[in-house]
Amino acid sequence: MPNVEKTPRQTVRVDKELWANAGRAVGERRRGEVIRDFLRWLTHETDELPSRPPKSTNKVKGKDIYTAGTADETAIQAGEGQ
Repeated sequence: MPNVEKTPRQTVRVDKELWANAGRAVGERRRGEVIRDFLRWLTHETDELPSRPPKSTNKVKGKDIYTAGTADETAIQAGEGQ
């Protein structure tokens, strides 16, 4: 069978802002990896809890946000400047 993935795709509902912050914290392409690592820890497959990035000191609307781009990009991602 062509185009069959090794593991089945799962769907999880996540708040849009939380998803965006997670992408900025670990990288857009690493969210799935971090979630799988956490699930392995949660189910006792491993005792190694995934590492967590340092806490952000950047705030928008009183909330910590993770920044990967310019201040303008961050404001747009946080819902400002639209």
